[in-house]
Amino acid sequence: MKPDLGLERILEKNIGERESVISRLHHYRKLDKEGFAVIKISGQCIDSDLERLSGDIADLFKAGLRPVITYGWEKRLAEKLKSAHIESKFIDGERYTDEKVMNYVLNIAQEMQDKLFACIQSKGAIIEKIGLEQGVLLADEINDQRFGPNNGKISHINAVPILNAVYSGIIPIVSPIGLSLKKDKYYNVNSAAAGVHIALIVKAERYVLVTETGGVLDENKQLINEISVPESYNSMVKSGVLNGGMRINVDEAIQFLKLSKHAYVSAQIISPLNILQCFFGSKNSCTNIKMQA
Repeated sequence: MKPDLGLERILEKNIGERESVISRLHHYRKLDKEGFAVIKISGQCIDSDLERLSGDIADLFKAGLRPVITYGWEKRLAEKLKSAHIESKFIDGERYTDEKVMNYVLNIAQEMQDKLFACIQSKGAIIEKIGLEQGVLLADEINDQRFGPNNGKISHINAVPILNAVYSGIIPIVSPIGLSLKKDKYYNVNSAAAGVHIALIVKAERYVLVTETGGVLDENKQLINEISVPESYNSMVKSGVLNGGMRINVDEAIQFLKLSKHAYVSAQIISPLNILQCFFGSKNSCTNIKMQA
């Protein structure tokens, strides 16, 4: 029998019991090719842990799995705007975006995608950049002047470029930039929302957000292993534990859980050091978001 090199590489990581790892990989391989997972990576993780997370994504590829990748850039954008003496303004956790800010968004989106592409490819995976010209994320302007003319809301997903990549054996990296229906204007859309829309359209079983904190932290900066919705979620919002960008991440994950038709759907917020652990390990080193029955 031909050795399963992808499996052996994951087993070498010692992230779980052999039989459990084999069972999970067998399960993932039985899913539709596009239905494995969507992984949304924060910009800060790309800057700080690119080598590690790229290696883990390449290992998923070598095991025969094709996650769909998307990403963010918030900290990098804030730094660029500050250097340019442009004030960062937020409304309900969303960035005010006009044409001037949008130019920075477009440049940074390309820069981050290029970094991910180069590093994951160097680890041995076959990947493809899904950019603005493919028109994957179609968006409308948010009808509220407070958010600016280039802050958009996703209205439609064109999944064809993503599916073409996956069914060709390629991992797609999707730029989370919105394009108007007339294809004459770009929008800054929330990257977590983009990840959820993509996960729903490809019918992914797993939606995974990779953040620098590795999950939601409590008042003492300790990892919260589970958020049950609505009970613990409501108390965390009320206490202020869940706020800002992390609350947006959790809210989008909840939308994924509510709207997905998948039988075994799950959503996690994890560390860039725990991507393989998330899919194959037994240690609970992330924040699981669950809907109460």
